[in-house]
Amino acid sequence: MRTVFSALVLALMLCGCLAPRQPQTAHTAPLAHPVPITLWVNEGDKEHALPQGEVHDHPCGLTITVNALHMPPDSAAVESDFVIEFDASGKELQHWRIPVDTQVLAIKGKLLSINLPNPSSPLWLDTQGRFHQKGVQDSNPESINCPVPVLERFQNSVYLHCLRYTDGETRRPRLLALEGPCA
Repeated sequence: MRTVFSALVLALMLCGCLAPRQPQTAHTAPLAHPVPITLWVNEGDKEHALPQGEVHDHPCGLTITVNALHMPPDSAAVESDFVIEFDASGKELQHWRIPVDTQVLAIKGKLLSINLPNPSSPLWLDTQGRFHQKGVQDSNPESINCPVPVLERFQNSVYLHCLRYTDGETRRPRLLALEGPCA
């Protein structure tokens, strides 16, 4: 019964029916319509039902594309990729869950501009996983060496990228780590 309830809650969250309240600010507005996002399918889990969506083969495993107003929580059935912000020593400051193969275009405060639904009309994503309208185009991040704690956090992934962005609000440098698409 618990498995059925968990699958139902996940399905409702993915469709936006149980979406967390999205506050509107002067700079962003919550999404009015769901966008397609891709998540990892946990192939080792056979007990939990997958949410409604299209399952695809991916060079790094199985994925599922679902329509959502916000990032669903990771579960036994599906998982997201993630981005961390870190300081010069490699200490994690905050993190965001992001769809599979998503690019971070810019950062402004606690918002990431990501290439969803496509690079020509990006969205903002906050640390709570809520999507907001009208992200900004690429801010030309600079590639930097990843500190040891960041390498360890990402289990020395060959797809790891550490980048220095300029915050669109404060104009200060921000250090982000994320895995790029695998091939």
